[in-house]
Amino acid sequence: MSMKEKKTMPIEDIPDHDGPNGMKEEIEILRKHKGFFLNYKSTFAKNFTKIYSELNSDVKSNDKIDVIIANLYDSLFPFDDKENGDHDVESGFLNIREKGIVVKPVLQENFFVMTRDFVNGLSPKEDNITCLRSLTNMIEGYMNILDKGYYEESREIGTKDIITDETIIKGLRLLEKEGRKVKLVNFYKGILIRYNASVLSVNEDEAIFQIHKYQRLALEEEKQTFMNSEIFSKTVKANLITLDATELKAVLTDFVYVDSSPVERVYMRIQPKEPIDVVIYDEDCKITGLIVDISVASLAVYATKTSKFKQNSDVSMSVSLPKANQSTIGKVKLHGKITMIRKEKGFNKLVIEILPDPYTEPLISQYLSQRQVEILKIMKLNCD
Repeated sequence: MSMKEKKTMPIEDIPDHDGPNGMKEEIEILRKHKGFFLNYKSTFAKNFTKIYSELNSDVKSNDKIDVIIANLYDSLFPFDDKENGDHDVESGFLNIREKGIVVKPVLQENFFVMTRDFVNGLSPKEDNITCLRSLTNMIEGYMNILDKGYYEESREIGTKDIITDETIIKGLRLLEKEGRKVKLVNFYKGILIRYNASVLSVNEDEAIFQIHKYQRLALEEEKQTFMNSEIFSKTVKANLITLDATELKAVLTDFVYVDSSPVERVYMRIQPKEPIDVVIYDEDCKITGLIVDISVASLAVYATKTSKFKQNSDVSMSVSLPKANQSTIGKVKLHGKITMIRKEKGFNKLVIEILPDPYTEPLISQYLSQRQVEILKIMKLNCD
């Protein structure tokens, strides 16, 4: 039976709570489609394990993963009156990460498939835009929760008034002595890379770390890293001196505290395989440029000229998002506001905050998901 042929179950009241992480309004709007969400639970779990297996060829689907994802689904879409859990999405994500499952790209792809199936099942007479917006708002909220969950609050070493390299070096020596690990944080072409590293040795202003094979790729590209440990008062930033790709050893220096971590980004920003052509225009003029990174909320564009455009200019954009098979996902027309213009690498770099509608946002999400899968495959190929 197709999604369009499925009959909707009778509308019933959902449990009286504020919804997962305060999404009561979205749940209230979507509860008339309760039948879809209850019926879709097994499909969601099967899609998750299928996508996860495709990304991890050495991992086969198993009942344990199915159970974990089924429990997460109950937290994400709490329409089952028989479930009496607290619908804590953050705990659900944490449980999955603790199992060693790289959840973000899999969830993104799964959410896209789910949104497509949900739209296919809507009646033409229904308020489709409101329903779709509610679902995409929920999904966006969940991805934000997932992003923020990667950042761990840490305890102090020393006092807040003394934030110097010396306190960090003392902390690293303590970690080395006790055999405890730090968490290194990087991005590889937009993909979050976050693994434990061992402190092998520490001198006055540098330290040697044993790192993960995927961290090596990110360090080679970024030449720096961010470090979290329970003994540090804040996130620590460090620069790369040398990297032994064979032994997976990195020498880091210039340790300083920073007020924020890169994982606090609200949206995932992905680098395209090749820069994507974009036309930026308004009623009076038009320029062309190349998209060098993209998220559901913004574009970074390199352009040779900016014409009359300046910061806070409202603009429209036309872009054809590429697909893995060299075809296109679709030509997308976007609207937005230029939030920054600066010189970078010989170009004018424009950062544009975009305002995707319920129809263009799934297309952007699809592109981000497929590109993330490509990058993960490249990482495995380069490291295994």
